[in-house]
Amino acid sequence: NTPFRLAFEELTTFASTLELLIPKRDAEHAMLLVNTVAADLAADASAMSNLEAKSEVYALANILASVGEAIAASDWQAAEAQWWVFKQTQADVAERMF
Repeated sequence: NTPFRLAFEELTTFASTLELLIPKRDAEHAMLLVNTVAADLAADASAMSNLEAKSEVYALANILASVGEAIAASDWQAAEAQWWVFKQTQADVAERMF
């Protein structure tokens, strides 16, 4: 239970709210969530003890930012696609981060 692991689990739990916000086309709340979580995820990478996995955390933050870019453009299909990429990437890298 490192500080990064706790932060990562909290932030990705918050991000999972996109499961509801994207289908509802709730741009206001989705953008608030994405802008907060993506920035915090990247910032919290500095607390990682596994330095080799930092780039994967930054990649996740960038994918989440891409979700926000799609939402800002009202491209909900792209937002859904990028959200799927985020979830898959998170599942792929989660265990080797800690």
